[in-house]
Amino acid sequence: MTFASGTPVSNSMTEMYTIMRYIEPQVLADAGIHTFDNWASTFAKIEQCNELKPECDGKFQIKTRVSNYACFDQLRTMFAEVADIKTADMLHLERLDYKLETIKAPASRAVRREMQKISRRADRIRQGSVYPSEDNMLKLTTDGKKVGLDIRMINPYAKDEPNSKINLCINKVMEIYKETTSQNGVQMIFCDMGTPKKEPPNSYAIYKADETGEYEFAYRNAMAKGDNFESIRKKFSNGRSMPNDYDRESFGKIKPGDLIVIRTLDDNGNVINTAKMVIDDEKLIDADRNTLDNAGIRTFISAEELSKRFCVYDDIKAKLMAQGVPEKEIAFIHDYEKAADKQLLYNQMNEGKVRVMIGSTQKCGAGMNAQKKMVALHHLDVPARPSDVEQRNGRILRRGNENKHVRIFRYVTDRTFDAYSFQILENKQKFISQAMTGQIKVKRVEDVQNAELSYAEAKALCAGNPSTTRGAYEQRAILRCLQNHSRKKQGDRGTFSLALNFVYYSFIILLGSEK
Repeated sequence: MTFASGTPVSNSMTEMYTIMRYIEPQVLADAGIHTFDNWASTFAKIEQCNELKPECDGKFQIKTRVSNYACFDQLRTMFAEVADIKTADMLHLERLDYKLETIKAPASRAVRREMQKISRRADRIRQGSVYPSEDNMLKLTTDGKKVGLDIRMINPYAKDEPNSKINLCINKVMEIYKETTSQNGVQMIFCDMGTPKKEPPNSYAIYKADETGEYEFAYRNAMAKGDNFESIRKKFSNGRSMPNDYDRESFGKIKPGDLIVIRTLDDNGNVINTAKMVIDDEKLIDADRNTLDNAGIRTFISAEELSKRFCVYDDIKAKLMAQGVPEKEIAFIHDYEKAADKQLLYNQMNEGKVRVMIGSTQKCGAGMNAQKKMVALHHLDVPARPSDVEQRNGRILRRGNENKHVRIFRYVTDRTFDAYSFQILENKQKFISQAMTGQIKVKRVEDVQNAELSYAEAKALCAGNPSTTRGAYEQRAILRCLQNHSRKKQGDRGTFSLALNFVYYSFIILLGSEK
């Protein structure tokens, strides 16, 4: 039996443990590792570090989290017994020359005001002065991401700011559209929020739970005749009966803790959501209020609220058409459900007939081959996983693209959750880059790889106080330097190296504080 994946570790180190548990359980047992807690206590290192507050007010907080791998040489040796890892750099694969640009949208008065509200909400949540059912960090984070994308995601009647992230993206798309008209250049816009809501009246959804109890939306489909909670559970418990468009590689079979949500419309057009949770014996129980809040599921949504929802995709399409792009040259991936229809769309993109494609990571992040004439890719929002960024970029940075030079754009809104989202990607990318490099000559791996630096730069770019951002990370570098040297014998050579590093990093901080 062979397991094959382009992203074996896509989100956290938990996935490495899962692979080892599947393929080499005896090796783990021989090492005395029988649970994930055993594995984490053996190989994970916990440390305190400065991180941007979720409120994105430019201030930092001390967080205790898993920061790197300890005993990494042993871990890598065990993992290498069953894993043959080959990265693009190892294989010296030829890749397109691309330019990565980060475009920052200024925070409007409405955005700043909304982020101040979110900051105050965070204070109340931390102080325990509000019930989790009324407000919690998950709701707060979701609202912060909406504000970062467009204020109209929070208030549909808000002013359409000319320098918003969406409008800056449209301006850039139009600029490249005109420049590449002679070659029918194609552009791809990724946006995971504000997608077209063409849901059937009755549908079901699957929400997957991770080890920390966080929920992630995994799948939605129309209810078929005879569908109910139990039949849906059975469908996703067997790999053979899962829908073809379900991402089984990322989400796998349904398991204890996962949620099944059935959506129906009443006679007045209101949405009624009913949810059940899978428990240990594969039975189903009603999901409680706290679980629904944690997953971001509302049991009732009025028809009036549905009619007022702001759709990012429709807004982009309308503005592109107003500037002269024919409607037939703009496509939403959400309008193409069947595999045959999607392939027809990809063919039209490769022929240059569809020149602007708008889609989400889930629907376009993998298995899409429409790169032949693609000249630019736009990240309008920030996905949750580093592997999602790689999958997105893989739509343009792949063989078969006839362009020698392409461009990738990231759009961030100043003083919003964009900085916090990039920070999460940085933390996760640490583990992935450490696991994939194949370096087993060291016991501890903690250096941030090149891919992470671009995340860190973007994060600092949209933080409220860039000089504070620089100072916090440079101070942490000094502390890390001191800690590393304190573990070694302090001979003359070590003392000189320690002093040299201390002076060097102190000099950087002084320069940064004066800028």
